[in-house]
Amino acid sequence: MAVKKINSSEIEEQLRLSEEKHRMLFEKANDAIFIIKDNKIIDCNKKSLEMFGCKEKEIKGEHIYNLLPEKQPNGADSILGFYDLTVLTLKGKSQFLYWKFLRFNGEQFDSEISLNAFEVKGEKMMQAIVRDITRRKEAEDFKNKSIKSYFEIFNTSSDIILILSEANIIIDVNKSAIDKFALSKKDIIGNTLEILTKNKKNNLLIRHLEKSWKQGTTRFDWTGVNKKGEEFPVEMIFRKGTYFGKNVLIITGRDLSERLQAEEERLRAEVAEATATVLEKEITERKETEIKLKETVAEGEILLKEVHHRVKNNLQVISSILNLQSSYVKDDYTLNMLKECRDRIKSMSFIHESLYQSKNFSHVDFGDYLKSLCSNLLYSYSVTGRVSLNFDIDKLFLSLDTSIPCGLIVNELVANALKYAFPNSKKGNIFISLKRKDGGLNLLIIEDNGIGMPKDLNIEQTESLGLQLVMTLVDQIEGKLTCEINKGTRFLIEFKAN
Repeated sequence: MAVKKINSSEIEEQLRLSEEKHRMLFEKANDAIFIIKDNKIIDCNKKSLEMFGCKEKEIKGEHIYNLLPEKQPNGADSILGFYDLTVLTLKGKSQFLYWKFLRFNGEQFDSEISLNAFEVKGEKMMQAIVRDITRRKEAEDFKNKSIKSYFEIFNTSSDIILILSEANIIIDVNKSAIDKFALSKKDIIGNTLEILTKNKKNNLLIRHLEKSWKQGTTRFDWTGVNKKGEEFPVEMIFRKGTYFGKNVLIITGRDLSERLQAEEERLRAEVAEATATVLEKEITERKETEIKLKETVAEGEILLKEVHHRVKNNLQVISSILNLQSSYVKDDYTLNMLKECRDRIKSMSFIHESLYQSKNFSHVDFGDYLKSLCSNLLYSYSVTGRVSLNFDIDKLFLSLDTSIPCGLIVNELVANALKYAFPNSKKGNIFISLKRKDGGLNLLIIEDNGIGMPKDLNIEQTESLGLQLVMTLVDQIEGKLTCEINKGTRFLIEFKAN
């Protein structure tokens, strides 16, 4: 027989065609394929680049370990695990298993990996075929969650539920049925419905089986009996369905005692509703009255706010008139009298300004008010920089009836200190304190470190208009005034809290 000789060019052509065929299969594969040598990727197909989200130059020549997360789902180290798989594969033991890989964007994904060893010119290499099973895993997880949810609903339902096979054998039962019939799950599963009936030969449950298989859904009332002999009324529903792909009869039972109780509750509710209608009418009328009252209060607050605003403006007008009048007066005594009147008017104006800016029209933040008042007096007497003010004031709110006289008291005593305590441009300090004491009392202190008042001064019989005004105002707030003279003057006024 003649043997056809094949020349070298034909052999090369066949090899080229074979290589092209395998390269086409390599590139067109739906799975990622890596050729690995010494744990480095020396070749990969297009699907690899698509699956791992990279370019060819980014992956070729790199360690396969760069595509592994730190840990696998079982907690094992990915690199050590893959190294062990490589050793087994290169020994001729092909591997096929589930594995977690890492995309270039840092996202982990589930895969199936197949590892096989081969030799090229005496060099051992490994082929890794990676199949992305993310969608399949998601579908499996969804299925498992659905099954879990089904059994959670099945076992937490308050209704009796039994599943019957086509042979009328109970293949599943929920917790409510077990509790209601006082039987164990083992006693029920594998038996027919007769285990649940009192009259085993002529019972509604048995009679409805054939009807339900033929006609579909049937509904009827039935009296069940548990193992203890206790009866309970139940509304039964038989309907055809499927149970993990098998045709079954699904039996549900709802305790009618709940419905009877609901009917009783409905009647009670109707009586309650009739009563509630009367009450609702009364409540509606009361709410309407409350709304009208709130509207009246709101209108009153707006009106009161406007009153405070106008009083403040009127006091400022009076102060401006006195200031204008002062420019025509040459007598120092008269000028001082006008200045003192203007300061007293300003102290009252500050009160109304505070109330106008406040949300509460009945009380004044007296600490903030005192600081504004005393700072204005310091400016008015042109002693800024020479006399300093020090405050130690609690957060106290005083009523309007208390705030105005207290403000005038502070105005008189601080003004008196500014005029007389520091003669010949002497420097000094004025200390103002307001504290809440035990027993519902407030303590106001005005103290200076000036030259002090005459030691034989009797403030109750003084001819000073300012001190006479202070005494009158202290009586007005039902307070007690004490004066201490020792390296300066210290006034203590104790008065009731609001």
